[in-house]
Amino acid sequence: MVVGPAGISGKEIAVLFRHQQVHHVQLSDAAAGLVVTLNSDDPAMFGTSLENEFLEASRCFGFSRETLTALCLNAARASFLGEDEKQKLCEEITRAGNL
Repeated sequence: MVVGPAGISGKEIAVLFRHQQVHHVQLSDAAAGLVVTLNSDDPAMFGTSLENEFLEASRCFGFSRETLTALCLNAARASFLGEDEKQKLCEEITRAGNL
């Protein structure tokens, strides 16, 4: 199972539905067998971008470069790309994460 929480939009939606309990996926869920990715839901509606989601994850939760790279690799592996394209993308993400 792949879980991709949308950070900023998730916060905005939580404000709209205050009366309901909102559960957010934590990285500790990865230890429970979930593949966790970081996503941007509707950038135009929530005024955010994927880049901003990663910046906020780093700032708010202290995610390291290694953790952010792992989230990117999870997303690449969970994508609908063909296996060759996934491998190339994972190699590119790994190189960028090691800069």
